Amino acid sequence: AGAGGWHTISTVSVIVPPVDRDMMFTCHATNQPIGKTKVDTYILSVLRPPQPPVLYGYSEGTGLQENKEQTISCVSRGGNPPADLQWYRNGQKISSKSHHVGDVSTAEIVLV
Repeated sequence: AGAGGWHTISTVSVIVPPVDRDMMFTCHATNQPIGKTKVDTYILSVLRPPQPPVLYGYSEGTGLQENKEQTISCVSRGGNPPADLQWYRNGQKISSKSHHVGDVSTAEIVLV
């Protein structure tokens, strides 16, 4: 600290609840002899991976019918930020309709 002052450090450890996306912390610095307090608040974003994706609209081992549309959805829950889901066919990215609702990410393709 400059001008002959003191430098004080305080450390806090927390366990992040599994549903929190952001956590707010407030630090109060008080000088008792002069009765002054300074306060600063910090919001920390909690980063976490999403759950593994799950497929809906298709059962393994069943065939697809010719000339019949079938929508298949890839869904992942949780994660901060939300998952960015992409569909691939033979290693090539294919177009899909993606959206996020709450903590659920979905990417849909329509097979014809």
